[in-house]
Amino acid sequence: MVRRQAGFTLLEVLIAVAIFALIGAGSYQVMNTVFRTQEITQVHSDELRSLQRAMRFLALDIEQIHARGIRDEYGDHQPFLQLGGGLYTLEFTRRGWTNPLQHPRSTQQRVAYDFDGSSLLRLYWDVLDRSRESEPRVQTLLEGVEHLQVRVVDATGMWHDVWPPLEAPQIPQQLILTGLELVLETGTFGEVRRVFALAALPPSLFDSGTGDAPPPSGGEEGGES
Repeated sequence: MVRRQAGFTLLEVLIAVAIFALIGAGSYQVMNTVFRTQEITQVHSDELRSLQRAMRFLALDIEQIHARGIRDEYGDHQPFLQLGGGLYTLEFTRRGWTNPLQHPRSTQQRVAYDFDGSSLLRLYWDVLDRSRESEPRVQTLLEGVEHLQVRVVDATGMWHDVWPPLEAPQIPQQLILTGLELVLETGTFGEVRRVFALAALPPSLFDSGTGDAPPPSGGEEGGES
């Protein structure tokens, strides 16, 4: 007598298919969550690197601030540091501009930082004392910026949102800058605050912008060379 081989019933097949479907859906959900987490982590890491890069630029520039005024495009004297009263949020002269290719230019540099509504911008000029043809080079340092605030502190501990001060100081110490605070607000990291120490310079170097820029000349101090 030949025995018939038993097979799966329709119900068993349907149950097996349902189980495999559930396993497949669960595996897909797990893998999708993993990939999504990796994507979010990568975006966050990229934004963190951009923030760190922007902070490095700021530190390199601000820590090299130098009391050398300039002449602008119209030939007017401008102070070595301007805050809140000019075309840009912050503008200043810095030293230590490396020149590995030995171009005929100064090792001092005019730099500005500005906020265009969504990004932190760094601008710099190839010359110190500008002409009407002088145009800044623009770098986007950080995107996703919602707010930018800069202020400076003098030797008496008084904070200023505008520099040079609009009113004549009562004592020389109020013309000595000792620090600069920068506050960035970003969508990812919230408020980022950084305070930079400034080397105190003699009050005589902190002119209000009417006579601290020497006439253009060649060499180290000459911006047009």
